Amino acid sequence: MKVWDLKNDLACKTGVSENLAIENMISKWTSENVVNWLAEIGLGDLGHIFESKEVSGTQLIHLNDTVLANDLGIGNALL
Repeated sequence: MKVWDLKNDLACKTGVSENLAIENMISKWTSENVVNWLAEIGLGDLGHIFESKEVSGTQLIHLNDTVLANDLGIGNALL
């Protein structure tokens, strides 16, 4: 799963109330939690980028292609 598809993936797999609960939980993540999650889903090599930009759970759930490319310097070729 691509990082920016997290929110869409959750919406497809869960009901609205479950999706809100999961989003609420993720929004409380620290940047360390985000880095650990990236490692768990096989994107650990990107962890240093997210850590250096201090991407928290709140920021993670709002990521899109533009933010990844412009703010984090991550393009599709890296994923």
